[in-house]
Amino acid sequence: MRKLIMLLALAAAGASCVCAENIQKVVVTTEPQFHCDNCVAKIKNLFKDEKGVSKVEADVPTQRITITYDADCMTPEAIVDCFPKLNYKARIVTGDGPCCETPVVEEQCDGTSCSDHK
Repeated sequence: MRKLIMLLALAAAGASCVCAENIQKVVVTTEPQFHCDNCVAKIKNLFKDEKGVSKVEADVPTQRITITYDADCMTPEAIVDCFPKLNYKARIVTGDGPCCETPVVEEQCDGTSCSDHK
C-alpha cells in the first residue's frame, strides 16, 4: 500500500512538472509607459503566480518587458491579456528596427501616474 501511495505521489509531482520543455520569450511594451521601479515591481508581481511564466525583466529606458514562458502552458496573447489588470495595454514588439521603437521615457516619475496602476 505504501508503494502505491508513493507511486501516485510521484506521478502527481511529475504531472505538475510537465510545463518546462518549450521555453520561449516574448517582448512587449505598454501604454501608458511604466516610469519607475515601483511600476516594474507591479508588472513582475502580476506574473508571479501565472503558470508557465518563469521570468519577467523590464527595462524602463527602452520601455521593453521581456517575459520568459513555457509555450506548453502560456501564450503571448495570454500574457498580453494580463496587463489590463494593472490598467496597462500591452502590445508585442516584433522587431528591433526604428519602426518598432517606442519612445524612451524622458520624464521622471512623480509617483502620481504610478499610483494609477493598481
